[in-house]
Amino acid sequence: MSNQKRYSVVIGSTRHINKTEAELLAVKGIGQATVDEAKAKAKLETINKQAFAHIDGAYPQWKQSNITRIGTSEQQATMTTFIDAVRAWANSDDPQHADLMAIKA
Repeated sequence: MSNQKRYSVVIGSTRHINKTEAELLAVKGIGQATVDEAKAKAKLETINKQAFAHIDGAYPQWKQSNITRIGTSEQQATMTTFIDAVRAWANSDDPQHADLMAIKA
């Protein structure tokens, strides 16, 4: 299978799923702007999944709840600082995976 990135686009009621950029551009009614939008959406989804996995690896939902409810002020501050750093990474102009991995809990 090809390593080309694949995207999904919905035009009206027609779904074009798991298509390469060239395949999408070959569809009547799909232009470069639509493909660029699909690419940006896919990139954002990847960034958000990476951020969630990084946070969840250090602070699974149950742990976040426990620290929020009964954790010390120091535990809450440490967790909040970590989560805020990951969020800042995800919202940066060009988030790189190596930079995410450098954020430690």
